[in-house]
Amino acid sequence: MAETLSPVDAAGCQRNIADKIVAGGGDYVLALKGNQEILHRDVTDLFAKLLEEDFGDTPVSRHEESERGHGRTEERHYYQISVPADFP
Repeated sequence: MAETLSPVDAAGCQRNIADKIVAGGGDYVLALKGNQEILHRDVTDLFAKLLEEDFGDTPVSRHEESERGHGRTEERHYYQISVPADFP
């Protein structure tokens, strides 16, 4: 059975909605923007450290894609990890 991930907008970012998704056995992905300054910094610092050590013993899913258009090539690299137990 294939997994289905559904993006949610700002209304879906509320803690009670996330709790309901998890309680129902679902998964979700949220975009993190700079207006969440402390969380954004903590996540950026975490991934900088993990990338520096090539993720060490941290399980990671990686996805890369390349797209050409309008005279340029864009490369995207995605990394997915579980939230560490000691994450603030």
